[in-house]
Amino acid sequence: MKDRSPTPYRVGSLRDFAAWTKRVMHDPDSARGEPRTWYDSDATAHRAAADQVSAEAMVEPLSPGNLSMLAAIRDHQPTSMRELATLTGARKPACHARSSASRHSGSWNFAMVPVARASRR
Repeated sequence: MKDRSPTPYRVGSLRDFAAWTKRVMHDPDSARGEPRTWYDSDATAHRAAADQVSAEAMVEPLSPGNLSMLAAIRDHQPTSMRELATLTGARKPACHARSSASRHSGSWNFAMVPVARASRR
């Protein structure tokens, strides 16, 4: 039996992949211990690995704190983190951390847009 590959993927050309596929079709045991994910370069493999999202990260947007924050944004359209914190009963740093984490994970993003206030006379 061959040693397992040190990486969870293989790098090769389309021609290499086609040859490997033909070999495995004729001898399925030859694929034992071999990675089944192919990339054209290590750079592509590293980009793909960076795009992976954990199950925890996928569930995070559904946490009660995030859902209440999203509801407050939808219902009241706050114009600042301070206003959002007041609406949710959370501290301003906590609101900022939740929004930053969600923005970095790509789950959702919003921008505070200043709303013109009535001028005082």
